[in-house]
Amino acid sequence: LGLASIGLAADQVPVFDSAFTDPDRPWLHLIGDVNGQSPWTHGANREAAILAASMTNSATTNSATAPMPAAMPHCVFTDPPASHVGVSLDDHEAAGGKGVRGVARTSDIARSSTDRLGDGIVVLTIDLDSGVIVGGSAVGPLADELIATVTCWVHLHVTIERAASQVFAFPTISQMVEVAASRGLETWRTARAA
Repeated sequence: LGLASIGLAADQVPVFDSAFTDPDRPWLHLIGDVNGQSPWTHGANREAAILAASMTNSATTNSATAPMPAAMPHCVFTDPPASHVGVSLDDHEAAGGKGVRGVARTSDIARSSTDRLGDGIVVLTIDLDSGVIVGGSAVGPLADELIATVTCWVHLHVTIERAASQVFAFPTISQMVEVAASRGLETWRTARAA
């Protein structure tokens, strides 16, 4: 990339502000893989929108002027696909939090038999103190699509009580998230009462 020509070592960790601008070099902007924040195309697209709004002093959309969300989903498009957003229970507890899980399998929903879907799993991570959903993972048929609902919950700091009250169309794959939320609510209530 020729980083040495602008005074950066190739192994130097970039420094940038909320508009992805290097404070020491206001003409240098770091988006996408180069800044190490979000190595996914959808993350780079969001960073580009934030940078463009900052450079033009425009507020064309709310998403362009809002900071990067902590709830950045990512997917691995394998067979079956895998997806994740937020933090796992292990990571949440390693950071000093306490939590519980809500788990559902493909076999828990009607769509598994109508479409003869292979096995899959959705796991929600719920903060024990607040009841807020702080993460989720999915592996199996359409896991890359299932993560969208969980991303909304994590991004908007939705509690497990609120999430478990959401209605999902029958028979859809998204009912896996509904089952995981229902079970997560039961587990959270039990753990809170203990």
